[in-house]
Amino acid sequence: MIVGIDLGGTTAKFGLYDEKTMRIVEHSVLETKKLYGEQVIKALYDHYVSWLAAINTRDEHIETIGLACVGPVDEKTDVIKDARFGWIDFPVSKIAKKYFKKTVYLVNDARAAIIGEKWRGAGRKLNNFLMYTLGTGVGGGIVINKQVFVGSHNYANEVGHGGKMQDSLVCRCGLSGCIEPMSSATGIEQTFQSYIKEHPSSSIAKLQLKTKNKLTVKNVVPLIKKNDFDAILCLEKALFPLASHIAVMIHSLDPDAVIIGGGPSALGQPLLDIITKIVRKYTLPFTHELVKIVLAKLGNQAGVYGAIFVAARKYNDYITKTKLHSVDESPNVNNDALKNKILRCN
Repeated sequence: MIVGIDLGGTTAKFGLYDEKTMRIVEHSVLETKKLYGEQVIKALYDHYVSWLAAINTRDEHIETIGLACVGPVDEKTDVIKDARFGWIDFPVSKIAKKYFKKTVYLVNDARAAIIGEKWRGAGRKLNNFLMYTLGTGVGGGIVINKQVFVGSHNYANEVGHGGKMQDSLVCRCGLSGCIEPMSSATGIEQTFQSYIKEHPSSSIAKLQLKTKNKLTVKNVVPLIKKNDFDAILCLEKALFPLASHIAVMIHSLDPDAVIIGGGPSALGQPLLDIITKIVRKYTLPFTHELVKIVLAKLGNQAGVYGAIFVAARKYNDYITKTKLHSVDESPNVNNDALKNKILRCN
């Protein structure tokens, strides 16, 4: 069996993959937003131990672990370049192996999500697509000719940063104009709070009083489904930078589809409607019927599936060998046959 861990700035999602049935048979979640430095890895390990005990699974039955991590990953050295938790040039794999006492394969969390969706989700039958994951930050990925594009330096997934997509907030990375501070799940929730301060009698403000804690995207789902004016207005404002970025990428790459994943995907079709409405304002008319904007099928489990795939295929053994890597339909293959090759989907 294989364990996949999708480590984000707010939670870490765990999945136990049974190679015989080829599916995730157990799930678990750990809160991570108060963790810092090496204590993040220790917390992952402690949760792993207690979780396995709770599901009556022995550690020796776990062959390997796939770890999807927030932040840019230098996969030649298995180091996180700069991420939450105070991680700068942080040797994640080295420290993880010290705790878990087994091989831990590392991959960027957004790339893991796109691998997961290509393997088992909305991208399974697509040749070319983009994916955006809205979480504590904004990640993403590109699949070209059934292959995950990683770029010349292995950093081709930082879609949340760079450019001039908004001028309201400075990103935590230090750049102004990034889509992340507004269009991430965190950014959307901050937009709710700003709106509440400006409109204390709004439907969102009233909902805030009922929930007592700060509103999350999930809290607002009922209002969105009722087409509530205040909730829709907030979402349109928060998602404008994301939709602007999507419009540029559609003209640049001409994909089959754009997949939206992460926590806000729980909003369902209303989320797609808002993004599509904005994208259509900034794309040429003939693209509207050609490029679909769809929800990720695996939801918040996409990164877990991707981490499992990476571990199962020993993906880190060869990921730096070429600029293009694809996701095969089945990870249960001989690793030696994969090295130094570009893998293709069936």
